[in-house]
Amino acid sequence: LAAMVRGFLSAMSAMLWGFVMIVIMLLVFAVLAVELLDNQNNGLHGDGNVCNDVFSSIPMATLWFFQTMVAGDSFGTCSIPLIKAVPQSALLLCVALITMQLGFTNLILAVVVEKASAAYEEDRADEAQQLERKRTEAFDDFQEMCEAMDINGDGKLTLDELTQAYDANAEFRDCMTILGIDVDELRALYSYMDSDDSG
Repeated sequence: LAAMVRGFLSAMSAMLWGFVMIVIMLLVFAVLAVELLDNQNNGLHGDGNVCNDVFSSIPMATLWFFQTMVAGDSFGTCSIPLIKAVPQSALLLCVALITMQLGFTNLILAVVVEKASAAYEEDRADEAQQLERKRTEAFDDFQEMCEAMDINGDGKLTLDELTQAYDANAEFRDCMTILGIDVDELRALYSYMDSDDSG
C-alpha cells in the first residue's frame, strides 16, 4: 500500500501539469471555434437545441471540447450536422480531436506511467539496500556468534557445535534463515568449507 501511495503521489505532478496543458489546448481550440464556427453553427440544429450555443462563447466552447474530447461524450451530436453544413469545419474539429485524444491524453498517460514506474523502481532499490544492510548485519552477528559457539575455545568450530547451536540458539537460527540457510544446507556448507577436516 505504501508503494502504491508513493507511486500515486509521484505521478500527481505529471497529472497536474498534464491537466494544465489539456486546459490550455482546449482554450486554444475554443477560441478558434468561437471565431470561425459560431456564425455557421448558430441556428443550425433547430430551436432549443443546446448545440446551437456550443460555440457562442469561449467557456461554452471549452466545456464542449472537454465534454467531447476528454470525457468522450457525444462528439457527433453537434459536430456532424455542422460538418455536413460547413465541410471545412471538419478540419478544425478533426485536428482538435486527434490532438487531444491521440496526442495529449496518451502523452500524459505515458508520463504518468513512467513516473509511477520510476517510483516503483526506487522502492525496489530501497528494499534491496535494506536487504543488503540486513545481510551485512547478519554476517557481523554470525562472526560474533561463531566465537560464542566455540564451546571448547580452541578457535575452531566443529559440525556438532554448529548443529547444536542451530537447534539451541534462536539468534543463530534466525541469522541463518535471513541468509537462506537451513540445517541441511549448513551441514553441506560446513563440509564444503572444511574440506580438510581441520574445523
